[in-house]
Amino acid sequence: MIYMRNITITTAKSATYLENVGYTFLRLVVMLGAAAIAWQAYQQKQSANAEAISFGLLALLFNPIIPVHLTRELWMFIDLGAAALFATKWYRSAE
Repeated sequence: MIYMRNITITTAKSATYLENVGYTFLRLVVMLGAAAIAWQAYQQKQSANAEAISFGLLALLFNPIIPVHLTRELWMFIDLGAAALFATKWYRSAE
């Protein structure tokens, strides 16, 4: 009985650890993608334009080194906005 309890606790801790690693990796990927797009937009115009600023702010918001702690509800809207920004950039680059 105690053995099964320890396995359950260990499995729960492992799942939480993997979940945190997954979120950190996702934040890193989004940050690097947003930073690359911001840099590319800045280089094309040689000035701070709306695209460079918006993706630069997105990179700062999703950076995993100094995480921004917000409520789950607020992150949901930020995630949707980030997805919309990336989708718009992808659509415009396909033209």
